[in-house]
Amino acid sequence: MESSENQDFIKQKKKKIQYQFFFVLVAFIGIVLASLWIHIQMDWTQDKRYSITNTSKEILKDLNEEVYIEVFLSGKEMPAAFKKLSKSAELLLRQYRIISNNKITYEFIDPLAEDKNAENALSKLNKFGLSGIPVTIDGGKKGSMQKMLFPWAIIHIKGKDGTIDSKPIFLQETNTPNLSRAILNKSEILLEFNFINAIHELQNKEKKSVAYLRGNGQSFNYENISLFKELGKRFHVDSLNLQANIEIPSNYDLVFVQNPIDSFSEIDKFKLDQYLMKGGNIVWAIDGATGTLDSLMATGSFNSMPLNLNLSDLFFHYGFRINQDLILDALDQVLIPLASEGFENAEPVMYPWVYNPVLAANSEHMIGKQMDAILTQMISSIDINDSDPSITKTPILQSSKYSKTQSVPAPILLESAMEKINEKQYNKGSQIGGLLLEGRWTSFYAKRQPLEVQEFIEQNNLKLKRSADEEGKMIVFSDGQIFYNLYSEQAGPSEMGTFRYLDYQFDNKILLQNIIAYLNGDEKILKAKNKDFSVRLLDPQIVKEKRKVMQWLNIAIPILVYIIIAGLWFFLRRKKYFLK
Repeated sequence: MESSENQDFIKQKKKKIQYQFFFVLVAFIGIVLASLWIHIQMDWTQDKRYSITNTSKEILKDLNEEVYIEVFLSGKEMPAAFKKLSKSAELLLRQYRIISNNKITYEFIDPLAEDKNAENALSKLNKFGLSGIPVTIDGGKKGSMQKMLFPWAIIHIKGKDGTIDSKPIFLQETNTPNLSRAILNKSEILLEFNFINAIHELQNKEKKSVAYLRGNGQSFNYENISLFKELGKRFHVDSLNLQANIEIPSNYDLVFVQNPIDSFSEIDKFKLDQYLMKGGNIVWAIDGATGTLDSLMATGSFNSMPLNLNLSDLFFHYGFRINQDLILDALDQVLIPLASEGFENAEPVMYPWVYNPVLAANSEHMIGKQMDAILTQMISSIDINDSDPSITKTPILQSSKYSKTQSVPAPILLESAMEKINEKQYNKGSQIGGLLLEGRWTSFYAKRQPLEVQEFIEQNNLKLKRSADEEGKMIVFSDGQIFYNLYSEQAGPSEMGTFRYLDYQFDNKILLQNIIAYLNGDEKILKAKNKDFSVRLLDPQIVKEKRKVMQWLNIAIPILVYIIIAGLWFFLRRKKYFLK
């Protein structure tokens, strides 16, 4: 009797377990199927690294065209840093696809695989002039080996007319051949911006116009190739001779004034002033003093002189002044090679050159977000005044707090680089080298016009505009060559921000790109750069001292806890079902 009751009890338990297993299986299948249509994500990280900014969401939801993205950072054998970057890109694009309601599709392709996709991938990369980068991977017992990786992606958008526009982007935000943790962190931060910015550019085919001002000795040569290339991505670029035109046409959304060396007449200044009153935007890159490192390397010394462009009164009216001096920075500067005198064929030694300070961008403003150092040479300081309190003035570039200024005229000696830097003498604090001004301008000529300006207005039947109807923007840099590129007949033009004596590319091009976006009305795109991942690194000294303890805490103890829980579960189950 008792045995039959036990058998019935066991049968009921078996049926119950079978029913439970069936329901769990059905629920699991249901959850998997639901996940294909329903996406729920919760980002509990402090820095919101897995969240998409509202700017990106708006662009993705408003997509009208189909977007196809090919990512070439793929393959079985990749260093861990590149694997992490590739995985981050995949997670981001998966969210893009969901937010865009499947308007975005993507594919990860290994260009070195032995299949047709790889052959097509290499031909596409070659078409855009994109090359791989060599990396060293650990082959285990075989030792280390070299492999080419392709941290590139190509975005394709198919228009309604059937035409396909494409744009490549570089996934590895780096200025050096080595991928450090800091560079990897920055690469992950900027993935969202790089993808969404490329999609936005391909969507918005209508370009505004920019005038590159000429007529006052501005350079128009090989050193401007990188500048024109970047401007051409967002603008129709024209060169405009200031003296050959009665006025600057208001259809130009931006005027670029770079490194003039001849003074501006009152009529020249009047044309620029009236363009600003009509809602135009101006970027100034102007020296306050003469001198370049190239001329100094050739001669060994020169006298830096004030550069008088007759713009001081105009600038003071707008709220700033470019001083006739040079910024010297004891902390952040470039290195130059110098050989010791008296030794033939001596190997050059790198010395700090305080006259070429490396400035920091204002990370509190969207123009300076996620930007590294900016290369300058013989840059002057900028002062701010309150001549018009309605104009908002925001420093964009600044030197370190260990800085000072040197008034000109002043002799500059190349051998002074060999002298030991005394930081105590550099006690003037941070100096401004780049300034953003925004607001509704009043004309410099509103209350008084020189006779030549009065005659010019009458002769050409012009109407003086005394104030602007809408807010405008003006960005000033006190270095005329901040957007130059190097050029050689053998290698051609180099990227903007390249310094001939260092294996490093400064972020001058990124600065220009951010300025273009900001002045082009694409401020919302720059908000995708607002992410800031916190790098949580372990203290190497503590790791070294407590290595064994950490291994026990992270490996042995979790396994031991699992064994204890499993033992208790087995003991309680045995007691419940087999000891009755």
